[in-house]
Amino acid sequence: MHVEQGDLKRSFITFTIDPRQQQGFKHIRDDLADAHHDWLLTRPVDDHLSLVFTGSVKGEEAQDKLDSLLTEFAAKARPFWMHFDHVGHFENRRRRKPRDVLYFGTDEEAGQHIVENLHRPLALKVLRPNGFKFGRFDVVPHVTFGRIFHPNDHLQERDRILDRYRILQGEPALVTGFTLADSYTKKHPDAPHPHDTRRSKYFEIKRYEFGGEPMHPSSGLH
Repeated sequence: MHVEQGDLKRSFITFTIDPRQQQGFKHIRDDLADAHHDWLLTRPVDDHLSLVFTGSVKGEEAQDKLDSLLTEFAAKARPFWMHFDHVGHFENRRRRKPRDVLYFGTDEEAGQHIVENLHRPLALKVLRPNGFKFGRFDVVPHVTFGRIFHPNDHLQERDRILDRYRILQGEPALVTGFTLADSYTKKHPDAPHPHDTRRSKYFEIKRYEFGGEPMHPSSGLH
């Protein structure tokens, strides 16, 4: 699993998004792209749900250790059903350039499972005791799809959009594992051009499959 550091910017563990679910996001992105040219929308090819951020893992020995830990953890985890049923936002006004983040949110049952059975034990029982970073402790499972700069100028329009798509009829999908990934630096020769919609800026290092029995679908899912 050796990765040459310096070529990549940050490591994280993520869930990839089912193409059917991405298709359900499309009409919202199209609506915003047509009406709000000054809002920064993410590219569908970059859609992901972050579980933990491990930072830069340097050296072959540390990378092999992380690989072993993730393999063991994934073998005991159970596949679970997840769908996206609402749109929400985070406010970040402490940055030098304040921004609001728009996101697709998971259903309550899947979100609770991700936090309590995957994020917390992975972060606090696996990564931290072995000297690896894990990012924030308080996480809200989500897929970022846009950012609003100068958010105070867009509050009414932001809330109108959120109200319109507050409830989503999400397509359920079985999550069978997670991926260790990284992102290219802008100067990396293989980094995609910002306007290239076919290639992701994220680089998959390894996929880890869950080994437990699949959980039953949430109530009302098929």
